[in-house]
Amino acid sequence: MNLKAYLMKTLAFALFAATVISCSSADNCLEDVSKENFSITVTKGACMGLCPVYDGTINGDASVYYEGRVNTELMGTYTAQVPTDTLCKIITLVLENEVMKVDTNYMQPIQDAPASTMTVKYNGVLRRFSWNLSTPKPLKELHDVVVRNTHENADLKPVQSSN
Repeated sequence: MNLKAYLMKTLAFALFAATVISCSSADNCLEDVSKENFSITVTKGACMGLCPVYDGTINGDASVYYEGRVNTELMGTYTAQVPTDTLCKIITLVLENEVMKVDTNYMQPIQDAPASTMTVKYNGVLRRFSWNLSTPKPLKELHDVVVRNTHENADLKPVQSSN
């Protein structure tokens, strides 16, 4: 076998192995996760200026719920789905950063700083985190992933009214 064929065969095996490993880890990550026992919501509050005000939720079934209230491109209620690998990343961040154990109040006495909250439901336990300046370090990456997949999600579709 020539070197090129050997390298191609090795690369193909490596890609196959990576696929099997990533699928099984995503399956393991989501094994006991459902809409009933996992959700994460980021809520952005008002300020005296043009701060966006919205709620964005990702549920354990990978559904996304977004409600733009004030100063957002999308006003009203929208839905979408996140890929299972994104949901797995969110759950992994909750676990790795021990989110269910960190402080819940990071509010500073600043009058015009818009309040942000993040509510995490994991295995029947509900924790609500509040801050009004920069996102607290233990919550930063998790917050950013949720915002990217709710408020900044290009796949959001408006919820049709039943009227």
